[in-house]
Amino acid sequence: MIKRRDISLVMTGMCTVLLFLLTSCSVLQPPPGQVKSGKQQQITPPVIKDSGDAVEKSKYADLEQKADNEIKAGKYRSALNIYNNLLSKYSGKDKDRLLGKTEALLSIMKNSDLEIVLNSSKKYIPDSMLLYRLGLNYAEKDENSKAEEMLNRFLQDYPDHPRAIEVKNTLKMLAEKSFARNSIGCMLPLSGKYQIFGKQALRGIQMAQDDLKALYGDQQIVFVVKDTESNDEKTVECVQELAQSNVAAIAGPLVTAEAAAKEAQKMKIPMVCITQKSEVTAAGDYIFSNFITPEIQIAGLVTHAIGTLGVKNFAILYPDDKYGQTFMGLFKNALAKAGGNLVVSEVYGANQTDFSSAIQKLTAIAPQGTKDQTGDQSQNSDILPDSSAATAITTAIFIPDAPSRVALILPQLMYYNVKDTYLLGTNIWHNNALLKIAPEHLRNIVITDGYFAGSMKPEAARFSQAFKAVYGEDPGLIEAIAYDTASMLIKTAMDPAIDSRDSLKKVLAGNMIYNGVTGETMFEVNGNARKELFFLTVENNTFVEIRH
Repeated sequence: MIKRRDISLVMTGMCTVLLFLLTSCSVLQPPPGQVKSGKQQQITPPVIKDSGDAVEKSKYADLEQKADNEIKAGKYRSALNIYNNLLSKYSGKDKDRLLGKTEALLSIMKNSDLEIVLNSSKKYIPDSMLLYRLGLNYAEKDENSKAEEMLNRFLQDYPDHPRAIEVKNTLKMLAEKSFARNSIGCMLPLSGKYQIFGKQALRGIQMAQDDLKALYGDQQIVFVVKDTESNDEKTVECVQELAQSNVAAIAGPLVTAEAAAKEAQKMKIPMVCITQKSEVTAAGDYIFSNFITPEIQIAGLVTHAIGTLGVKNFAILYPDDKYGQTFMGLFKNALAKAGGNLVVSEVYGANQTDFSSAIQKLTAIAPQGTKDQTGDQSQNSDILPDSSAATAITTAIFIPDAPSRVALILPQLMYYNVKDTYLLGTNIWHNNALLKIAPEHLRNIVITDGYFAGSMKPEAARFSQAFKAVYGEDPGLIEAIAYDTASMLIKTAMDPAIDSRDSLKKVLAGNMIYNGVTGETMFEVNGNARKELFFLTVENNTFVEIRH
């Protein structure tokens, strides 16, 4: 016969064993320093078939009381492990009651511990509760980006949850709180390899800030400037710091745009990069680029040549390097789309200084009357007209190369009597060096650029005059683009209808047309800018604007 004292000992032993089994299967490991050496064996807690049994209920009640005492002692991890395992045993009202206690415990625990539980495969605490509580905890600590991440995950996974409306309202509040409409971040390489470009952009941004302060009067306009140090890692840090500063959007960066774009998209901050790398906007729908890309230049140049100048036949003379090959390919494609006639395309060596062979191939298909190298008259006809012809110019040669190389090519074109044809160049031709080294050969030049300080367009002229009054020199493309980018973001964010980064992003991605110092700008579906261009020529050894 088993005595009553023996039964008591047996029951005590069973409770001890059950406590060991329940606490050994933990969603949270003990804090560092409390883990014994050696690999711990994980034991799955036994499943009690009759959860309503009075003896089992008593055991669970003891464990629950132990967890409550652990909370009072500040041992939150231990308490949560017990609650978690008890949730696998409880049902009905008991489970609902314990879930309430569990959520109360989650509200006072470290977010890092809650993240561990969320990612645990041993948890019985609902993910919806963990995501909701993490979101609120992060919001209380003003870690808004993390709060939004957790609450958005909650809505995505549990759209019909009873708390869904509350979560939506919280997200709206966070969006408004994290959206300082009068503040934008400016990321520039103010030190490092590319600091010269960063300092040019900064001058444009400072001009924009002065004008915006005058425009908005008592409303303080804040530009938070960050130095990317021309470094990808520092660039990512700058994005994170600006996110915590609650800026409405970010202008820049210039040369580290890819790294910045990935981080800005992750943190859902509208970013308008100042780069000609059109692929940077592929990072996501919060990323835009405001600059003249090769595609924009070539499309504008071909359209102007065919539509405005009446050019019918084209030739390409290009260097065998990355720049030349890129622009040659774009020009061919643009001509094909516009219905232009490409007669010949000739390449020359990247370090070549004698271009006679390539030019002779052009003149070999020239119209009757063009002189060859010996001075004889050629009887062939196709593209290059004689300089004495009275007809309008209907031919053009596109030369995508730097001014120093163009200065070597132009005299040789003249030597072979290639005169009455348009000479088409990209924005790198817009350089005073070209005027100095080849002034007598600059005839029928057509250049495209994103800004011209001598323009008669009202906005461009006003900016040029104001800039020169401050800095004593004309602004360039980078200064003008930086001015427009910063101004565009502030003016859009200050619209009363814009109340979050998301709504700002949607307006930028819509059909908004911004009229700035660089002309009209709007963003394509892919995030790249569609910009109005400036067309230039040379008269009296000076760059002048071609007015349509």
